[in-house]
Amino acid sequence: MNAQATISWRNRLDKILYFFPFQLLFLQLKRNYLLLSFWLLLFAFVLDGIGSKYGISHLFLYPEYRGCNDSIAYSLLGFSIGGFIVSYNLYTYIMHSHRFPFLATLDKPLYKFSINNFIIPLTFILVYYWSSYQFQVDNELVPQKEAFLNLLSFTLGVFLMAGFSSVYFRLTNKNIRTFTEKVREEGKEESLASSALQKPSSWEDLEKRTEDWRVDTYIFSFRRVLLARSIKHYPREVLEKVLAQHHVNASLFELMIIISFILVGLFREHLVFEIPAASSAVLFFTVLVMLFSAI
Repeated sequence: MNAQATISWRNRLDKILYFFPFQLLFLQLKRNYLLLSFWLLLFAFVLDGIGSKYGISHLFLYPEYRGCNDSIAYSLLGFSIGGFIVSYNLYTYIMHSHRFPFLATLDKPLYKFSINNFIIPLTFILVYYWSSYQFQVDNELVPQKEAFLNLLSFTLGVFLMAGFSSVYFRLTNKNIRTFTEKVREEGKEESLASSALQKPSSWEDLEKRTEDWRVDTYIFSFRRVLLARSIKHYPREVLEKVLAQHHVNASLFELMIIISFILVGLFREHLVFEIPAASSAVLFFTVLVMLFSAI
């Protein structure tokens, strides 16, 4: 009875320890120092840890757009923060998704990856809510209802950018069923021939990396947590094609975002393209992250 209880507790602890969000956080703390430095800067700006003499925190906590500190300014800042979160997820996915090959077995893997990679972005947003609300009410004497409206606008901006990227990847990314059917249509002989031409070292290396980053459970949706599927029964070429195709789509999306941000910067003198100063800083970080992921 005690042995069974011990096994049960070990299983429960494993499901918590090898929960995908925790593994992603551990991975980034171990390997993503460059990306984490951008987050540290954003936290420092919001918490008035850097540039207090120059009023940098004021630009983030009480953004200004065309001379007004209103909901439009907050929504633009939220949209830029949403863009940075998207670039953060894309960078992490491109650089480290091969360490979690079970992702290739999921429908909408990048979406699943993003909602599991929530710890740092959600922490930042919560810190921003608290800091901005306190700053608006205590320093700028903004009424509470107006402060809540501004933060709601900020949130809508974040979700607008996230929704835009979600639609793109839903339309472009294929799931493993599509690739499996394609392999079957090509015929067994052709599949075997193509498999024989591939380098086995790449998949063996992938399996070794996967063992270092075990995942037992992951967030399937905001209401469900599921067990990670085994990948042993899937053909290796199918998993490789799924992840490769997603990487290509992610890179194309990054290229579109970079071009869009550059155009905004080039025409910033026009009123239509004016954005809050804090948004400009966040967009600059976003472009840098996307460029680093492409290198």
